[in-house]
Amino acid sequence: MHNGVLIHENVEVTGPTRASHFTDEKPLGPLMLQGDHGPVAYRNIRLRLVTLP
Repeated sequence: MHNGVLIHENVEVTGPTRASHFTDEKPLGPLMLQGDHGPVAYRNIRLRLVTLP
């Protein structure tokens, strides 16, 4: 969800992204936000752990 809009649902990720800083995939890890290419600001970021059935 991003601003109340569903972005992805039931999407399989087969490995790290091309810009991954880590080669070993982990179920939990750091959340890294990139904003160094222009006037970007983050505020009111909420992270919620979702458990799958």
